[in-house]
Amino acid sequence: MSDTGQRAILVYRGASAKIDAKQIDWKRIRPEWIYLTSLAGDEALLKKIFLEAKKNGARIVWNPGNAELALGLKKLTPYLLQCGILLLNREEAAALANMPPRHLDEMIHTLGTLPSQAIVITDGANGAYMHSHGTTWYAPALPGKRINTTGAGDAFGSAFAAGAIKTGNLEKAFRAGMLNAFGVITHMGAKAGILKKFPSSQDLRRVKVKKL
Repeated sequence: MSDTGQRAILVYRGASAKIDAKQIDWKRIRPEWIYLTSLAGDEALLKKIFLEAKKNGARIVWNPGNAELALGLKKLTPYLLQCGILLLNREEAAALANMPPRHLDEMIHTLGTLPSQAIVITDGANGAYMHSHGTTWYAPALPGKRINTTGAGDAFGSAFAAGAIKTGNLEKAFRAGMLNAFGVITHMGAKAGILKKFPSSQDLRRVKVKKL
């Protein structure tokens, strides 16, 4: 990682590549929510997780990895229809919708009606968009020096999921995601700057959200 905030990351896919569905004790954990990220393209595991979620009535917040997105929209549509909240960055949304990243409105139109609650599309320094039940919200990035972008997407997604679970309010979840991502990009490293507790109402108001 350079002092400009740009980075090159060497990755060893451990848990996400080697997780065994048979080792998950679904009867014991019975989750109300599942926050799902990359499964290294393991479609059998993906199918199992969604099946168990449906059986248990668990709601899914999904941030699919590149290997899952490579399966294509047609194959992923049954999962997207069961998904509650779909989290993507702009490039991922474009890849899934099979259109250029500049066509944001078309991406939202194509993907926005699939998840039952909302689709959220982050757009780096340009902010983020949330579409739910026919309405699109936009939040510009908070002002501040961008030191490092590593982990910003994960920080956004985890805080958004936590906000949705804690408050049941998607706008508050949206604001929490923006604040957590801001904390990461204004510190060097993927974990420095992550929020230690859920933001206060005053902190949440720092994020300006408007309907488009």
